[in-house]
Amino acid sequence: MIAAFSFDSGSLALDLLNTWARPEADDGLRSPAALLEWLSSAGLLSPERHAELRGCPPDARMLLTEVLTLRMEVRSALEAMKRARPAPESAVLVLNRVLRARRSSLSLERDAGQLSLVETHDGRALRSILSPVAEAAAELLLHGDRARIRQCHAEDCASWFSDTSKNGRRKWCSMARCGNRAKAAAHYRRHREG
Repeated sequence: MIAAFSFDSGSLALDLLNTWARPEADDGLRSPAALLEWLSSAGLLSPERHAELRGCPPDARMLLTEVLTLRMEVRSALEAMKRARPAPESAVLVLNRVLRARRSSLSLERDAGQLSLVETHDGRALRSILSPVAEAAAELLLHGDRARIRQCHAEDCASWFSDTSKNGRRKWCSMARCGNRAKAAAHYRRHREG
């Protein structure tokens, strides 16, 4: 059975971390099939590319190895950032390896008589599928507010999120998943004790 994935952390890089936020929990990317489902749910795979990778198990396994390495290095880089330390060199190397796999070009395209400059990506390189995740991680490392990149305060959750609230005091990855449960438990404790 493939896990249900969430994409509400505020960053695709954090969404990747949330596939295995707690080491004692099941890894959401435990198989190539689960990875393909995550990539499709994230909008990183077209149905055609999904079918192509599903039909080529060696490529799907290789991509799984790449994403697990990327996830580990993104986590180490963000943990270093939270401690006001530089990103580990291994994280920089992995992010650059994925970022360099992206091939893009520009072209003029006409739409309703108007010309626009459009960037197109050549996704033939397997690793290039992961470049949006690496870009999101690079953006967090370069421009993210380390005080607002957090992990959920719920006891049974450690999902990462970017706190975009006005006052910067968000505690839960999602009010629907963890916040309401925590508030209901606190309410129950208060009424039981009182």
